[in-house]
Order: sequence, then structure tokens, then C-alpha cells
Amino acid sequence: MSVAKERSTHGWPTSTSIALIITCAVTLRLIIAYALLPADAGFAADLGAFRSWAADLGTNGPWGVYARGYFLDYLPGYLWILWPLGVIAGALTTSFDPGSLVKLPAIVADALLILATIRLAHDLGASPRAQRAAALLLALTPIIWLTSVVWGQVDSVGTTLLLLATSELIRGKSLRAAALAALAAVVKPQFGILIPLVAFLALVRARRSGDRWAAVLTGLVGTAVVSLVAFPFGLTVVDVIGKVGEAAGNYPYLSVNAWNPWALVSTEGTGLLLNGGWGSDLAPLIAGGPPAVLYGAALLIAAILAALWAARSDDRVRTVAALTLIAIAFFVLPTRVHERYLYPAIPLTLALAAALPRWRPIAAAVAVAFLMNSWGVLT
Repeated sequence: MSVAKERSTHGWPTSTSIALIITCAVTLRLIIAYALLPADAGFAADLGAFRSWAADLGTNGPWGVYARGYFLDYLPGYLWILWPLGVIAGALTTSFDPGSLVKLPAIVADALLILATIRLAHDLGASPRAQRAAALLLALTPIIWLTSVVWGQVDSVGTTLLLLATSELIRGKSLRAAALAALAAVVKPQFGILIPLVAFLALVRARRSGDRWAAVLTGLVGTAVVSLVAFPFGLTVVDVIGKVGEAAGNYPYLSVNAWNPWALVSTEGTGLLLNGGWGSDLAPLIAGGPPAVLYGAALLIAAILAALWAARSDDRVRTVAALTLIAIAFFVLPTRVHERYLYPAIPLTLALAAALPRWRPIAAAVAVAFLMNSWGVLT
């Protein structure tokens, strides 16, 4: 099977230096989360939901959780983390409510994201020094800990899986990439952005190798992972797809606090820039024209197709650059985008910048844009 082209590499940073960086990262986050901030600091609505879901899963188990009559818009992937958190809380206290411990999974995932980023940077040919620099940026600057520690959000969980899947893909391991990409998608749908590239490169590799069934097997592996993750919660693959559609339908707006081009647009007298409101994306931009959501969808599809074309050579750098294009496009082009959808582009651009200096301005721009957008919404 034809695999991604190799780039020359310069080895790994020492295990001691990486262990020290990870230790500092986790310590910093624990201090901020549990010593400097109030116990209830963060986005109250989501933290309250996480605690409630964890308590219910710990008390009643996962089967049928989506039919219990309360709002639950997360896919089963993250519920696999909340479930044992509720069980542990129940074993240690009289309540299954994990309380402020609900931030721990994101803190642990931050550490794993640092490892996944330097692994990807290594795969792209970054020097040990550049890998350490990327690790330090993720460990100590608020680029990612603002999201996990201050806000209490879980973007690092899905993004870690996304980066691990990317490393497997550019190493030529299509089946592993499919499994990890599917796992990322069932944490949150926006982390499934690698799936088109996995499918496309599986077809490219199958054609080059003459093994027609390789691409089919790749698809089956991804489907099997979704099925296994969803089954304990009483869902099938079809149900999961339906849940994704339902979640998208919950926010039929031009922009959901994301300062992308749609924030500058208004419909029916409402828009983020115009008056801080969420304009409907089901309304036409021009009288008698199609709804705004169709323009956004068409632009995103065009960007994905362009990314697939760029990745057709199955080269490591081109593949990661194509994924980064999709990650940025997913924030910039469609409607219904939330403020944190740019998150996966941060470690992706950092990994590329560690290997290729020309990516450094892009990585800096992505990090600044994300921080400004997130801080503005948080405050």
C-alpha cells in the first residue's frame, strides 16, 4: 500500500523535558482551577449540565439515557467520561454529583493534547527544540487552558483524538486513523473534520495498491467504532447521525458568538455586529433568495473539496495542511458556528509551525483570533 511520503526527522525531545513540561502544565491548571478560581467558575450552563449528566449516569447507568426526559445534546463519546466520573463521585460521597471535579477530564486531556501535538510535529519533521517550544506554548500560555480550566469546556478531549488520528493517517495507518477519527466525532461532531480526508485517502491508497476492499474496510472500522461507543447508551449509528442533525437544528443562526464573516451579516434586523443578536440563517440574505444556511454550506463543501484535492498526493505536510484548511474553514465559512470551533486549528498550526517556519504567522493569527473570541464571550 502506498503510504504518506516521509520527511526527514531529527528525533524526539528527551522524555525528561517532556515530562517536566507536562507536569508544569497539569500543576498550573490544578492551581488555577482549584486554588485561584471559585469552585463554580466557568460557563455555568454547561458545567451544570455535565454535573447533572454525570450524576444521572452514575446513578442509573447509560442505557436509555437519551429517553429520560431532560436536555442532552452531547453524543455518547463524552458520556463515556462523565459516566465513570459520576460512579466515582458516588463511591466517594453521598452524592453522584462530581462537583468541581467535572473539570478534571479536560485538564487531563490538555496534557494528552500536548503529547499528541509534539507527536504530530515529530511526524512532520520538527526538531526536538521546535517540538519543545510547541509543547511549552500549549502548556503555559492561555491558548488552551482558558478553555479547559477557566471555561470548563472539553474541546481538548476531541482535539486530542483528532490529532492522534491525523498522525496515524499520515503514517499510512488508515484503519487506526478511521477508528480514532470516528471516536473524535462521537465526542463532538465538529471534531469529525478528519473523516473526509480519511475516506478520500483510503480510496487513493486502495487504488494505488489494487486492493479494492481496503477502503471498504476503513469505512467499516469507523462505523463499528461509532456502534460500539453508542450501544451502551441505547443508540445505533443511525440514531447518532440523527442526534448530530438535532444538535445542528438547535442553533439555526448566522453565528452563535463566533466572530467570523457571518457575524457581520444580519437578517430580519438581527446580527452579532449589528445589535449583538443571533440572526436566523433560515432567512434569505436577499429578498426572494435562498436561506443563508445554504450559502454557508456551499462554501464549506467547496473548501473541503479543495482540501481533498490538495491532499491527493498523500504527502504528510500536504495532508496536515489540508486538514488545517478544513479546521479553519469550519469556523469561517458555515453558519451556526460557536466561538470555540476554531480550537482544533491551534495545535494543527502549531505542529506545522514547529516543522515549517512559514506556518508561524498563521499559527499566531489562529491563536490570537481564538483567544480574543473566547475571552470576549467568556467575559
